[in-house]
Amino acid sequence: MSEPTPTYYKKMLGGVKADPYRICKLYGINGGPHEHITKKMLRGVNKDDGINTELDLIRVVRGQLDRWEEMIKEDQISAPKFSLHFPGCSCELCFE
Repeated sequence: MSEPTPTYYKKMLGGVKADPYRICKLYGINGGPHEHITKKMLRGVNKDDGINTELDLIRVVRGQLDRWEEMIKEDQISAPKFSLHFPGCSCELCFE
């Protein structure tokens, strides 16, 4: 049996549930950390998630922002595209 719908999913706007995922879709926020952070901010203080105060919310969102920044930096590191050459090869086929 499914869990009861939390109150933050019962908010209505224009005849439909105005849950965080629908709001993200409306704004073109498509998944990943951006959507997750937006959801946390829209839900605010949520004792079910262990976020009991606004300071808890800031700490959680800051941690997510820090990880998002790390992911962007990791993605900027060039990685070999092919393993046809020796380790450390920097020819145009192995790196862009």
